[in-house]
Amino acid sequence: MKSQRISLTSNQENAKESIVGKGNTTNSKVMASDRRKSNENAKRQADESPNNAPTRKRSALGDMTNASELESNARKSKAKCNAKSKAGKNANRQQTSYQTRRRSKEASFVAKKNAENQEKTARLPTKKASNITEGTKPAFTEEDLEDIILSGAESTSNSEIENCVSNPVKCHAENKEPLYNDIDTDTLDEFAMAEYANEIFKNMKKQEELYALTAYMSTQPKINANMRAILVDWLVEVQENFELYHETLYLAVKIVDHYLEKNNIERDQLQLLGATAVFLACKIEERHPPYLDDFLFICDDAYQKSDLLKMEIKVFAALDYCLAIPIPYRFLRRFAKASEVNMETLTLARYILETSLLEYDFVPVKASKMAAACLSLAMAMKDLNEWTPTLVYYTGYTREDLNELVAKLNVVISVQPKKNLKTVHSKYSHPVFFEVAKTPVLDVLGM
Repeated sequence: MKSQRISLTSNQENAKESIVGKGNTTNSKVMASDRRKSNENAKRQADESPNNAPTRKRSALGDMTNASELESNARKSKAKCNAKSKAGKNANRQQTSYQTRRRSKEASFVAKKNAENQEKTARLPTKKASNITEGTKPAFTEEDLEDIILSGAESTSNSEIENCVSNPVKCHAENKEPLYNDIDTDTLDEFAMAEYANEIFKNMKKQEELYALTAYMSTQPKINANMRAILVDWLVEVQENFELYHETLYLAVKIVDHYLEKNNIERDQLQLLGATAVFLACKIEERHPPYLDDFLFICDDAYQKSDLLKMEIKVFAALDYCLAIPIPYRFLRRFAKASEVNMETLTLARYILETSLLEYDFVPVKASKMAAACLSLAMAMKDLNEWTPTLVYYTGYTREDLNELVAKLNVVISVQPKKNLKTVHSKYSHPVFFEVAKTPVLDVLGM
């Protein structure tokens, strides 16, 4: 039994050794065939490669077979960089040569003009020539040549200057240089947006044509001009009590007039219309508008919350859902800046303008014209009668255009107000407003 087991184990071991031997022989055959194939491929690539150069293995940092191409590309890029640098140097040389030629031309031009001026000076009579010294400043300098040479601008004649002085608005329309002071040069306040101010007020003047009012009281069967004046006087009192901006007051009055121009109203709804107008104006002008209950309170709780909201919808629809209505108060502040008057004169113009709100006859007047007329009257009451070309340019009106309206305003403020229409007069009789309501009016015969 033992001999049989030993023979079996020996047979198994021999079988394993024979299998391993066969595997080794097969592996050696495979490796030999691989070597033969690789040698054939290398020989074929060597025959196909230029100059029968043997190929190399691909390295980790790039294909070394393309070394010659990389070197040639590097030489080409280097040559391009050198060409660009040379071109840049040539451009700089050309630019400097151009600047040199330009400066020489400018210098020759200056010398020529100075020589001509000296010849003209020598031809003058002795009396006039004695007043001119050798150190007289030449007519043209190098700083002036920038506009003269490049733009070819011609000097303005005396007749053109006289036309600009007499009518700066027309002069500006013809693209000539108007003789007025630019009031928007102060740009220290970045929130003032002074660079857009002129365009903003030009647009507001265009909007005046869209929001022009007519005499509408003849179409109102239930109210009259006196009722409207009482309502406006009450709105002034509301503005004082709530400490609202003046812009809110003027916009509220405009809203009332625009609504009454298109819709009839009952007498008992007139106060509700005024409260709704102030409510809407506060949403546009005020930073912290009063609450709706406050407007019901100032009406002595005569109306409900639903009544005010319904009226708000009616008013908003009547104005085509747009409240960008030009008001005279903004024009007045703009024109006062152009006139450079002091605060007391401006406050006097504000008093005249606020008094005009009570008068129904001034409803069709444009906001800009009303503001200009109030400023003109205030300046006349303060003996500042000069209506400068700057004011003509920024207002768009001459003194002759405003004379008739100024005379009417002077009559209005010269009459003692009625008992139920004294809010504006008492407001501007306070020392806070320089007591401008007590300023003597102009003599009607002297106007």
